[in-house]
This record gives sequence, C-alpha cells and structure tokens, in this order.
Amino acid sequence: MTNKPLVLLGDTGKKSFIARMKQEGFGMMYCERVPKKLAYDGMPWAWDNGAFPAWRNGTTYDVGAWHIKTLQLLSRGLPPPLFAVVPDLPTKGIESLKYSRDKSELVPNEFPKALALQDGMTYQTVKEEIKTGVYDWLFIGGSDAFKLHAGDWTKFARDNGKKIHYARASTLEKLEWALHLEVDSLDSCFSIVDGSTLQPVHGYLCKRTSQRCPISEVIE
Repeated sequence: MTNKPLVLLGDTGKKSFIARMKQEGFGMMYCERVPKKLAYDGMPWAWDNGAFPAWRNGTTYDVGAWHIKTLQLLSRGLPPPLFAVVPDLPTKGIESLKYSRDKSELVPNEFPKALALQDGMTYQTVKEEIKTGVYDWLFIGGSDAFKLHAGDWTKFARDNGKKIHYARASTLEKLEWALHLEVDSLDSCFSIVDGSTLQPVHGYLCKRTSQRCPISEVIE
C-alpha cells in the first residue's frame, strides 16, 4: 500500500468544517443519522452499526432500528459506502463472530460488508469465517489492549485479500500508529471537537514514518 489511509471523521453539518474536510479529502463515518445527501460530492463515507456506543452507554442495542435506518440509507440513492459494519457484540469474541454471521444478511448487497474484530477472536477463527466470502473488510474494534495487535491484524487482512479499517483512532498517538500500519481507512472524532485541531491532525496524516509505535505498551 502506498497511499495515505482514508480518514473518516464524525458526523457534522458545520459548513466551514466541511469545506476544510473537502480540501483535505476527509470523509465521514455515519452511525445514527441517515443523511439525505453527502456533505460534499465524492466524499468517502462508511456506515457503522451503533453497537459500540450502545455498549459503552450501557443501553440495549436495537439492531432492528439500525436495519430500518440501513434500508432508508439505501433508498437515498447515495454512492455506495466504503463499507457497512455488520452488527456485532462488543467484547464478546467468538459469540460476536457468530452473531455477525447471523446478522450479515441485514446489510444490503450493495454495501461492502465489514466484520468487526473483537477481543477473544483468533486469526484461525476469523480466517474460517472470511472463507464464506461474506466480508470485504475487517474492522479493528475491541479494547485498547486488543488494538495492540493491530499490526498483526493488518498483515492478516493483507494476506487474506481483505481491506482493513482502524476504528476509533481517538488520539494523535493512535492516528500515528494507524498511519504507520498503512491501514486502508481509519475513523476519528479527535478533530471534530474543534475545527482548529484539523490542521495538526492533517500534519500527522501527511507524513510517512518508520518510527516504532508511539504507544508505549506495544512491543513489535
């Protein structure tokens, strides 16, 4: 891979920020809101399943409501997303793998499907799962501890002909790490909090690096 990862930021309608996003080529990760149109023509985008925020907030995940929104999204006639994340069960490992298999049919065939990787999944079990041909992308979710293995999962994706997304790159350190791994895409809300932070984030994303992962716990 020789290109920079596609960067997906949080959903926003602020015109000045969208103008800067267009200039930088950044896109959006949609989750709750079903957009009537993209923020700008040709914008890269993806469709998350909402399972993680429900888990984080301690609320019940309503997969049925998400499916309705997905069908609404399909009816809008937008260009296809990079991927849609198949519903999953955060922190549930193999149980999540089986759950995603059962729920994969809820994602329209027009949308490339991403399998959310979680704590407890192994390379062997995921390899058996992707043999089904259902998934086009692997989506590095899970805990911070699980993401310490992001380099191995990125190599795994490459070796098995899948694209790879790094989820929730919420700090500059994680942004730099995802860049170093040369993932296909990443999402972050780091720079959505304040438009003035977009330029520093862009600085991190523009440069190439051969440095070790700046997260001190990582041992390559």
